Amino acid sequence: MKVSQLLVNNDWIIPHQFLEFFSVNLPALYEKDKLIWCGDMSGNFSFSSAIETIIIKYPKVYWYKKIWTPCVHPTKASNIWKITRNIGVTDENMNKRGFQHVSRCYICHEDRDSMDHIMWNCKFGQILWNWLGGIFSFLNPSSFDDILSLSKFKSPVIQELWLIASFCTMIEIWFTRNKMFFDEDIYNVVHSKRRVLHFAHECRHRLKGTMWNSNYDSHILQFFNIGTRPVKSFKAIECFFLLPENNILLFCCDGATKDNPGLVGYGFIARNSNGEFVVAEAGGLGVATNFIAEIVAVLRAMEWAVTNLKWDIIIQTDSRCIIDVFMKNKLPWVFWSRWNRIKTSLHRIHFRHVYREINFSADSFAKRGAGLEIGQIRRYNNKPYLLHSMEMPGKAYYRFCFK
Repeated sequence: MKVSQLLVNNDWIIPHQFLEFFSVNLPALYEKDKLIWCGDMSGNFSFSSAIETIIIKYPKVYWYKKIWTPCVHPTKASNIWKITRNIGVTDENMNKRGFQHVSRCYICHEDRDSMDHIMWNCKFGQILWNWLGGIFSFLNPSSFDDILSLSKFKSPVIQELWLIASFCTMIEIWFTRNKMFFDEDIYNVVHSKRRVLHFAHECRHRLKGTMWNSNYDSHILQFFNIGTRPVKSFKAIECFFLLPENNILLFCCDGATKDNPGLVGYGFIARNSNGEFVVAEAGGLGVATNFIAEIVAVLRAMEWAVTNLKWDIIIQTDSRCIIDVFMKNKLPWVFWSRWNRIKTSLHRIHFRHVYREINFSADSFAKRGAGLEIGQIRRYNNKPYLLHSMEMPGKAYYRFCFK
């Protein structure tokens, strides 16, 4: 058979013999064939998309933005980059290049001369990390990942100051090792601490983060002789869950992913003008991005409305990007035919952006979908208990955000 034999009036007519072996889910055809550039989601060709397609991609390191951050001086950032990439001339690296000789740490004389030992296990380094950890009330880091994660729940200015101080400590340890290797010098812990304090103080003008109004932040800033920083207070914003007018369905849509990209799912829930539960659906999409999951959630809600003859709908989502994509008609090319069919069927589509706190029922179904296999769909009908008690008309929400 030819493809033209499967098309009748722009609809797919699939023989039952095909459906016995596999399921067919083909998009509807409402336009003429177009030339599509698959290297770009929009379907348009550009030099940047061509380069992105043909270049050899290497895995990205997640911590490079932490090193090349404005609060860290570029000279320090370049040294940290060399240390983290382990390109220093240590005995371990020399042995890898074919130089066979006995290796010993030039500072503590207790282990091999390797970057991992010098930074995290050497006696001199342990003294500095104990001192710095006592200032910030942190445990001694055992890897570079620990340095990036220890200040995760601190104020922005403390996070920046910790990066500066810890990076200076790493460089001080490495430079001390080089002095003892080339000049046969003796390390001095007091002088090293002074250099770390001095450079952290000199970087005070590079700090752009805000502080929390706490004794912890004030004590650390005072220790490094850095003045106070602006404090951002919290503000409660009151928002409400609004129901649609008569004969209009409200669809709350959302997508969820464990990683981006990763296993994703979509979910939507529909309510009528009385706030009554109508239908809910969760589905798995396999490996994709959260952007694709959000689009599929909206499309599936619209397709359900078309199938059940609901012509006036409201699409409610917590993503402004998704609303802009539909309003500007800039969907990825793989969804063009589905979107064109929906546009010609529905009478009115209204998009509404809300806070994430209002859209948590759709988020719950999307997380269920992320746990499903690709193509698996679960639909919930006539289950009023799926309505959350707070999602009733006139119930207020409070969202905490910065001024």
